[in-house]
Amino acid sequence: MVGLTAWHTFFQTTHLTLHEKKVLVIGYGLVGQGVAAAAKAFGGQVMVAEIDPARRLQAAYDGWHVVDLQEAIASGGRGGHSDRR
Repeated sequence: MVGLTAWHTFFQTTHLTLHEKKVLVIGYGLVGQGVAAAAKAFGGQVMVAEIDPARRLQAAYDGWHVVDLQEAIASGGRGGHSDRR
């Protein structure tokens, strides 16, 4: 799993945890899907930003909190437009 390997490397390098931290995954292709799933498995509060309408829909259908990238960045992860309520 691509996302799992990335997170293991992150944890080994930084000695940080994702427990209850907000995680913004930019892009919901195969890598983004793996990163989102791994971040959730490690306790992160995952938001997904995707510009492609079909992938945004897929992310929402998969149960992710889908946000507008610019609004998520501007709000520092505290809000922004969401496709899920």
